[in-house]
Amino acid sequence: KFTSLSANSACKDGDLACINGKFAQICWGFLSHFCCSGGKFLLTSCAVGTICIALPLVNKPGTSITCDTAADRDARIAATGATG
Repeated sequence: KFTSLSANSACKDGDLACINGKFAQICWGFLSHFCCSGGKFLLTSCAVGTICIALPLVNKPGTSITCDTAADRDARIAATGATG
């Protein structure tokens, strides 16, 4: 899903994504004037040694978008039984 997104992709309030390895969000509510501009994503670099990734949720179907290590990502995905 994220491979086709760029920093200039249109988005709506509350959208989250990983774009070029960075955490991308669009803010809503009273904070919107601090981090949003014209419905475009705000890109935030992850901490050194981490990348923006989508991880499987533990307690229900779906994913969580966060900054994490590639090793932790691989371990979590392997724990789901997914291959490929």
